[in-house]
Amino acid sequence: MVYYLPEAKELDKLPRQWVANVIYTVAGEPFAAWVEEQIARRNSKIVLNNNKEISMDADVYAAFMSS
Repeated sequence: MVYYLPEAKELDKLPRQWVANVIYTVAGEPFAAWVEEQIARRNSKIVLNNNKEISMDADVYAAFMSS
């Protein structure tokens, strides 16, 4: 991984997206799966901790999912 990164003094200036793209290019699909898992965990915590969950009538939900 070190081969793909710039000098140490330049690391603070790198955009996060660039670093993520380099890691994905080198590591591939396992990295992408790890990122998706982390996003799902974060979203679940937000829903649970902030009471963001909603309930919906089954017919309304079905219409929403089919749109």
